[in-house]
Amino acid sequence: MLIFVIGAAVILFVKPGYLVKKDSDSSGSDKKNTSVTSVSADEGEAVPVNDTSADESADGTDTTTTTAAPDTSPADTTTAATTEATTTTTTTEATTTTVTTTEAPPATTPSPADVAEKFSTYDRPEYSEFGWCVDGGSLVKSAPSGADVITDGEGFAGGWKGMIIHKPSDSIETDTHELVNMDIKVSGSSADLTIDWYWLSPGNKEGYNEESLDDKKVSGTINGGAINAADGNYKVNIDQFWMENGKEYAIGSIEVSGGFTSYLALVR
Repeated sequence: MLIFVIGAAVILFVKPGYLVKKDSDSSGSDKKNTSVTSVSADEGEAVPVNDTSADESADGTDTTTTTAAPDTSPADTTTAATTEATTTTTTTEATTTTVTTTEAPPATTPSPADVAEKFSTYDRPEYSEFGWCVDGGSLVKSAPSGADVITDGEGFAGGWKGMIIHKPSDSIETDTHELVNMDIKVSGSSADLTIDWYWLSPGNKEGYNEESLDDKKVSGTINGGAINAADGNYKVNIDQFWMENGKEYAIGSIEVSGGFTSYLALVR
């Protein structure tokens, strides 16, 4: 604003944008009313930065319009990519299998005494059970080939079915046959024999029962696989014992007073 003083007159030159008027208050001081309007340019319009223009309003008030340049810088957009780590934990449970193996006890061979007890019998004999002791018309005098010969005295013990052929001859079928039961008791090397009479068939004659007769008992010793027992003039010799095809057999002889010898066969 320029002020020139010429004489008593005062000339005021007002710079555009300013209007001086007399305030109505009593002080008489001049005041400037300034109104500022901020206008933002629409997108795409060219507007001068910080360009200030003054328009005089109808009521004499300076109106200053300030147009701000649009912010044309690209928006600072930050995209945060968050990758969430996924941890998978796999737990493998160890399985322990306990296998219990029960070992079978070793196979044991039964004792001769156990075998003897198993085969022992006191059933009454029949003639049909003694076909084995005749081979081709001759009496069997020893164990057949391949048979299991019994030599332990404990294996002799127990009950047996027996047949006696008295004074055997070439005509065995017509000889006198006698069925008996025999019990053998063994104690160490000693043996006690009991003969229980059952049935007598005298040659071609009709047979008869002998169960009413007293049993005959003889005692003796075990010699290897044989038994030799006697009671006075009555002698019993069992020469051999054996097992074959699930049965046990024995053969021997009986000597009586008078000098004759009978054939003895045992089976069970």
